[in-house]
Amino acid sequence: MNHFLKTGLFIVVLIQHLYFPDKGWTEPIPVFVSILPQKYFVERIGKEQVKVEVMVNPGESPATFNPNPKKMSLLSQAKLYFSIGVPFETIWIERIQVIHSNLQFVPLHDNQNPANDHDHSHGSRDPHIWTSPAKVKLM
Repeated sequence: MNHFLKTGLFIVVLIQHLYFPDKGWTEPIPVFVSILPQKYFVERIGKEQVKVEVMVNPGESPATFNPNPKKMSLLSQAKLYFSIGVPFETIWIERIQVIHSNLQFVPLHDNQNPANDHDHSHGSRDPHIWTSPAKVKLM
């Protein structure tokens, strides 16, 4: 398990004890991920201790995504946000940090090497790190 994921899980445990000291593990920690594949991994690691919401729903494009008011309202309840480096994060993560200053961000893509193994118009780094088991291990 990489350093960022360990840090994220430590933050989950810390927040659980700070925000819900008398409830123990009875209430899952609300967390957000950018895309659906991340939800799978975060739920497998966090198990019943996390309630995972996805920012970009199936059928929406991470390149052109704009969160709606309902999504922003749900985001206000979250304690953690696991980013992965998809295009909309370039603009929205900074804005979300300003609006939701208590939300902790855990970047899962910072330790990924740029992967130029196929051409896309979205930049030099392939953001599809969830498609490679080796890259998921690094995540």
